[in-house]
Amino acid sequence: MKKVLLLAVLANLAGCVSGFSKQGGTYEQYLADRFECLKAASGPYCVNGGLFNSCMNQKGWQEDSNGYKPPQGSTVAACN
Repeated sequence: MKKVLLLAVLANLAGCVSGFSKQGGTYEQYLADRFECLKAASGPYCVNGGLFNSCMNQKGWQEDSNGYKPPQGSTVAACN
C-alpha cells in the first residue's frame, strides 16, 4: 500500500519550479533524473522541494522557465 501511495505521489509531482535545463540533456534524461530525485525527496505525505531541487542540481539540471517540464496534469503538494 505504501508503495502504491508513493507512486501516486510521484506520478502527480510537477516539480517545484517551472522547468529544468541541462547542457546536452534530453527529455528522457530529465524524466529519469526527476523520478530519482522525487524518490529521494519524498516524505510520507509530500515532497521536500528543497531536497528535490538540490538533487536535480547535483545531476546537472538548472532551474529554467524555458526548460523541460513534467508531463501536463502532474501536480502534488511540496512540503516547503
